[in-house]
Amino acid sequence: SGFPSAFPTTPDPTTTGLSAADEMDDVTVTSCEEEFSFMKVGLTVVNNSSKTSDYIITLGFVDESGTKVGDGYASATNIEPGQTAKTEGAGTVSDAAGPNVTCKVEEVERLAS
Repeated sequence: SGFPSAFPTTPDPTTTGLSAADEMDDVTVTSCEEEFSFMKVGLTVVNNSSKTSDYIITLGFVDESGTKVGDGYASATNIEPGQTAKTEGAGTVSDAAGPNVTCKVEEVERLAS
């Protein structure tokens, strides 16, 4: 047929040799503030890959009982290898959330810039 039996795949260079757990390790919550059901989250991102990268970060908000009460998102772009950057995330929590809401990083997607 003239077509190759399998199309070659190119691994994502930003994740070669690194697992998703390593991407999670790149992001740290530095502050977590609630104001009228709106969450403001300070984050530090350290690019531990070998390529300039963009980050898409999914946040979760939990109350004292451990119940998830909201979601948020953050991003960081053009982070050089080894560079540390600060960014902010935001989201909302339900009206039923108690006074002591904790911010957690739920997922990190690192993409080549």
